Amino acid sequence: MSLRQIALVTLAATALTYVFWRPLWQGGGLVGGDTYSYYYPQKSFLADELRAGRLPLWNSLVGHGYPTVGESQTGVLYPPNLLLFSWLPVNAAYNAAQLLH
Repeated sequence: MSLRQIALVTLAATALTYVFWRPLWQGGGLVGGDTYSYYYPQKSFLADELRAGRLPLWNSLVGHGYPTVGESQTGVLYPPNLLLFSWLPVNAAYNAAQLLH
């Protein structure tokens, strides 16, 4: 496959995501289950800590605290999370992480 074909396929795929998932492009989010009540606060904490230049080892904002490295849903050491939540707004990073999987 040539570089031009790869570029065209990527452009078409991106355009289709805009057609079918427009609310996500406009700042909306994924709905259902524990997305916003449980996972979103964890990802927000992760993003805040990464942007402050800290690796979040402990989250003291929930109950008496818990080790974020030991909590698999936060994904502190997962490379895509490190990149996405450092660079993008939390909602966009959360959506991108879900859609990439």
